[in-house]
Amino acid sequence: MSQVHATAILGKNVELGEGVTIAPYVVIEDNVTIGARTSVGASAFIGSNTTIGEECRIFNGASIGTIAQDLKFRDEECSLVIG
Repeated sequence: MSQVHATAILGKNVELGEGVTIAPYVVIEDNVTIGARTSVGASAFIGSNTTIGEECRIFNGASIGTIAQDLKFRDEECSLVIG
């Protein structure tokens, strides 16, 4: 069973694997998949269209899955896959 803190905000179509732990004040946008036994630390942000594998650790205050920090980025459709 996954544990999601009451202050966490989860978007639409968020899939949590078995044993996932979501800490306080985490924000997870739409269309995110988090694999089994992964932990997400306090105040982390996970952007839309992100897939995180099993047994990963996202640390406190991390911001992942956001738009590319590249001057050539022109609002193309993008996603992030970890683990």
